[in-house]
Amino acid sequence: SGAFVQSRDGVWLRRNWVDATFNFCVRATYPPLLRDYLAALTDPFAFIDVGANQGLYSILAARNPACEAVRAFEPVRGTFAFLQANVSANPHAEKIRLLRCAVSSHDGEATISVQPGHSGAASLRGERRGLLRRRETITTIGPATLAALKPGSPAVIKVDVEGHERVVMQALADAGFLADARAVCYEVDTRWSDPAALEALLRAQGFACF
Repeated sequence: SGAFVQSRDGVWLRRNWVDATFNFCVRATYPPLLRDYLAALTDPFAFIDVGANQGLYSILAARNPACEAVRAFEPVRGTFAFLQANVSANPHAEKIRLLRCAVSSHDGEATISVQPGHSGAASLRGERRGLLRRRETITTIGPATLAALKPGSPAVIKVDVEGHERVVMQALADAGFLADARAVCYEVDTRWSDPAALEALLRAQGFACF
């Protein structure tokens, strides 16, 4: 329908032109590494999308016949609505389980900082509220609840959480997701993340190639 536009990657996305992340997705301006990796997999796998935003990578993973299940975590209410619409508009929606929550250290609630016009900048870092940011209360889940969501196939894991990476990685480790994971793709911004600490955590889980 006219409510959707097809991205350069062939993914249908609900129109959201005022949002920077939507524009990045439509124009396929993200580096192709993860997209190409997901497309090339031939052995059965699951995809864990922590910080799914509007669902680009969840949808790309699901269209690979070897993908058996997707878990897409997105805690922000408005962004989650776009995620739901986008997944429904693309093939293989039945593979994707949508979870409106953030992966964290415990079950409960947290306050996330949201930047209108840039859904990808939502952060649990505790930034001050300002003219360009608002606050939203979200649901969090910890390792025990997360463990019950673990799919049967070895996972490819994406973590894009704007500074909450260390907590998410530890939760994934404690929930058993990293023990048999095929790969972890994570964003690092050295203004608020320590790449050495993240690498050390992953090496302790058996990862050797970075």
